[in-house]
Amino acid sequence: MILCIVEEKTQEFAVKQMLFGKWTYDGVQCSEQSLSDYLSVKSVKSQVYVPYTAGKYQKKRFQKVSCPITERFVNQIMVGANRQNGKKQIAVRIFRQTLEIVHLLTGQNPLEVLFEAIV
Repeated sequence: MILCIVEEKTQEFAVKQMLFGKWTYDGVQCSEQSLSDYLSVKSVKSQVYVPYTAGKYQKKRFQKVSCPITERFVNQIMVGANRQNGKKQIAVRIFRQTLEIVHLLTGQNPLEVLFEAIV
């Protein structure tokens, strides 16, 4: 008698991907259909732990579209004529503290609040 065992291969990660190790990407989606390509967090590349990819999406033309929206938000914090102009670590810290405040005030996932604010 021959037994055949079939195993399904699924892609599993050792750690669940969460922004700053706190907020999950599950259930985060864009309600606006025209912006769904730009604000998508369904792909593995757009689910980052820290919004800092060191210019990975700036090297090729039109590659900024696939940059995670959290990193694009952090990059916009750096723009201006104030003290944190061009300092990304300070901008990441400001973004993290802002998400923490939003979470404390609303009790929701701050990524969902961010996506609704952008739309």
